[in-house]
Amino acid sequence: QRVEALEGQQAALRAKAQQLEGERSALAAALAAHGREAEERDRRLQELQAELGQGRAASARASAGHSAAEELRAAAEARARALQEQLDAQTDITESSSKVEKELRNQISDLERKYYAHKRAAGLHRNLLQAKEAELEQLRGNSLSELEVRRLRATKEELLVAIDKLVQTEDASENIYSCLKCLEVFQMPMTCVPCGHTFCARCLDPSLAFEPGTPQTCHTCGPAAKVQQLVRNAPLEALCAKFKYRQGALKAARRMAEGLQTSPSQPPAAPAAAAAAAA
Repeated sequence: QRVEALEGQQAALRAKAQQLEGERSALAAALAAHGREAEERDRRLQELQAELGQGRAASARASAGHSAAEELRAAAEARARALQEQLDAQTDITESSSKVEKELRNQISDLERKYYAHKRAAGLHRNLLQAKEAELEQLRGNSLSELEVRRLRATKEELLVAIDKLVQTEDASENIYSCLKCLEVFQMPMTCVPCGHTFCARCLDPSLAFEPGTPQTCHTCGPAAKVQQLVRNAPLEALCAKFKYRQGALKAARRMAEGLQTSPSQPPAAPAAAAAAAA
């Protein structure tokens, strides 16, 4: 009985040993699985740390890029402000030039009206002179009577008076065509912007007259007012040329009128001869 009891205990111990062996195997398998999980967690942790480092680097790069973008934006805004200031300054110069141009156009219109009025008056006197010359041509070769002499003298005096009036009118308007510095008729007139005063090119600094942006001083306004631009006044230059031509024509007409013969003993001079003498 005791042997049987011992054998039963031995069998129970074997069963217990087998159970323990199974538990040990299960624990070993669980331990191996836990090791693999730990390795996986370590690998994942390393990946997360690497991703975190990359994220921090990207964040640093983004911060640097943001700072650079802010600097570029500030530079662009400063450049835009500078361009706006330049545009405003150019707009002011353009407006001043427009005002000066408008004033010059008004002056030119007035001068043209006066010119055409003088031209019409000169045409009337020229027609009168031609009529008198035709009358003298008819009387050419004949002796003059006292009545004809008086008529010729009266005509000559009328012509001289009319020519003198035209000369006085032209002389009165000479200041319109005169330079404010040399007081002579304009030679290549240059208009200062924005003040609008006009001078001969020779009265200004010749080395600066045609260089835009070079500081120039108006002789009327003084050094306090700087000239921003010099504009060649071509219409005024053309009117000055016409003014000189009218002066020469009036002088020639006066010489022709003075050359008319009013003596009763001599026939009147031919218009061609009088014109040649005047020339």
